[in-house]
Amino acid sequence: MAKKARARAAARKMREAWKAKQWYRIVAPEMFNGAELGETPARDPELLIGRVSEVSYQDLTGDFTKSHIKLYFKINSIKGADASTEFIGHNMTSDYLRRLTRRRNSKIENVIDVRTKDGYKLRIKTVSISIGRIPSSHQHAIRLRMGETILKKSSEKTMSELIKSILSGELPKEIARECKKIHPLKRVEIRRSEILHKPAITKEEIMEEMSEEEALKELEKIEGVGPAKARLLYDAGYKSIESIKGLSMEELEKIEKLGEATAKKIYSALHPEEQ
Repeated sequence: MAKKARARAAARKMREAWKAKQWYRIVAPEMFNGAELGETPARDPELLIGRVSEVSYQDLTGDFTKSHIKLYFKINSIKGADASTEFIGHNMTSDYLRRLTRRRNSKIENVIDVRTKDGYKLRIKTVSISIGRIPSSHQHAIRLRMGETILKKSSEKTMSELIKSILSGELPKEIARECKKIHPLKRVEIRRSEILHKPAITKEEIMEEMSEEEALKELEKIEGVGPAKARLLYDAGYKSIESIKGLSMEELEKIEKLGEATAKKIYSALHPEEQ
């Protein structure tokens, strides 16, 4: 009886812990139009940060021919009940890659690190299938041409544009056209991409991404600024402490309805070294 009671207590405790969790909607980044990737429960939203979600490209586009492409997103922030994500790479399923390879053809693989126009560093892995077997010298030349083409196209595009060209098949087609000058290729695929490094985000850029509510709360941290004054500063186009810190006393006084006394108080709070 005691064993059954303990089992019931444990089950009840588990149910209560589950009920205490809140459901969060996992949202794709803007480059994928903010599509919903799924839902996940969590007792503490901070535990979701860094969690990786996998989704088939077919699920985002409705195109069944893209079911072999897997996309990976990492949760980087929580806003209300939404878990925002960043794209970290893609992969093709192993069974799809196996079907590409046929006898009497040559498979040529390449790995190259590239940097995009907006400062992202990615590792791109390609595979190409030739029409018929080709000598190693031609394979080497094709491998070099693939790398040159990817480097050039990557430097001309932002990370978002580059990934879209990969997933749409635009970049693989461009690689095939360039390599055709050496030997015709039956198929070119970018089987994997991985973001190795993303450019640092400045404090000002972080502030720009804040919602109106978040920006107003940030402004209220300034000594002498309450909700009403924060609204005046926000409506005047100043959405962060850093942007206000760069103003002179005269510029602060010119903000409509702020008042000379409040302007002096704000300036003194942000420039204590001048007191």
